[in-house]
Amino acid sequence: MKQKKQIQPNFFELQLAGTLADIHGAEKMLVFLRAFLSKNELAQLGTRLAIHAELEAGQSYEQIQKKLGVSSATISLASQQQKNSAMKMALQLLALDSWAREKAEKIRRYLPFL
Repeated sequence: MKQKKQIQPNFFELQLAGTLADIHGAEKMLVFLRAFLSKNELAQLGTRLAIHAELEAGQSYEQIQKKLGVSSATISLASQQQKNSAMKMALQLLALDSWAREKAEKIRRYLPFL
């Protein structure tokens, strides 16, 4: 089986990764993303994440097409990306983050002083 060649990150990719890692909080991250991405680029990124979430939830291509207004080719690409180990890890982290936010919100409802 042919292995994909690992592309070494350049200085700017490492700098970007470090900057993103240092940003704490959704609001601050959104400010950063809006400063560096066009509205269209940010919307495309959000749509890609939504496609992955829908695939993870077991939605069919047809359901995703109707809900998000994307082509089956776009969904197929996302589906293929999900086979990548790095993408699997990223999706697990996103799922964990969603789970933690949901639990934190429930705790805040019962303990409003937090």
